[in-house]
Amino acid sequence: MKKEKLKVIIVGAGYMGETHAALYNKMEDVEVYGVVDKNHTKSSDFARKYSCLPFADLKEALACKADFVDICLPTPFHKKSVIESLKSGMDVICEKPISLSVDDAKQMVEASEQYGKKLMIAHVVRFWAEYAKINEMVRTGKVAGIKCLTLSRYGTLPAWSEDNWLLSDKKSGSIIFDLVIHDIDFALSLFGMPNWVFACKSMMNEDYTLYVNAILGYKDVNVLIEAGFAMSGSYPFTAGFRLSTGSISYEYVNKDGRGLVMYSDKIAGEKLEYADCNPYEEELRYFIECLKNNKKPLIGDGYDAIKAVKVAKCLEISANINERVNVI
Repeated sequence: MKKEKLKVIIVGAGYMGETHAALYNKMEDVEVYGVVDKNHTKSSDFARKYSCLPFADLKEALACKADFVDICLPTPFHKKSVIESLKSGMDVICEKPISLSVDDAKQMVEASEQYGKKLMIAHVVRFWAEYAKINEMVRTGKVAGIKCLTLSRYGTLPAWSEDNWLLSDKKSGSIIFDLVIHDIDFALSLFGMPNWVFACKSMMNEDYTLYVNAILGYKDVNVLIEAGFAMSGSYPFTAGFRLSTGSISYEYVNKDGRGLVMYSDKIAGEKLEYADCNPYEEELRYFIECLKNNKKPLIGDGYDAIKAVKVAKCLEISANINERVNVI
């Protein structure tokens, strides 16, 4: 007997909407049912490509009663779309960050609880094989006594956002919310909330932060994050981390092809064993399995997303005043 597919409505026919749709199309138990975008040409082209229904209005799409909603809109539009979808009886996966405001993030999580529907925030780095491997090793005690962690994420100016909304701090919340949020979320998954933060930034113009250096203040571990789009020409997007306990060190750089490697007195750059994967596919599959088994998503949990926004806001304040800010 053929099993019914879970029907998804994708909100936003841009880069991430396309990324998610292509992955859903590979899944035997998911159907891209509809796409919502105010740009009629984009929604129509998307609908033809993925054999789904085009909608100009979310309310109209929600009336069709699919199984869940995948929100791939610019961050300022997350709150309204998430709450409207939850209220209509839909489970929701929403692109990161959850919002640019702690209060808005709390309202979204509260709506999930009020309407009894699942909400997952797509912090995809949690599903990146190398990050997930280190996370698992820390969680199980295989890596302990970490002294320092450096996280990096940088490249050239993004040119894929509609009307270049990513190049406006007022719209995107700056690269602290666009890029640094990935590494904030990962650091919080390892060490919890920091006591304080400090950040400094370089500006391209009055409305765009080009680069950020950030310190998350913990008692026993040094955590540094650097991120931005200050690189020139054909410089490849680069992301990764370095972590050391003093006696053992681990390193991952996405562009060097070595994977996650380990160093010690007896080991020189040995690659760890782990299964490679498409992190976006793993992320979506995880949410689908949560829906099918009626389980709350623990990765991408709304309360974790609130904490990440809280730290990002503190970093934003610190970068503006060039002073350390306590995380309350």
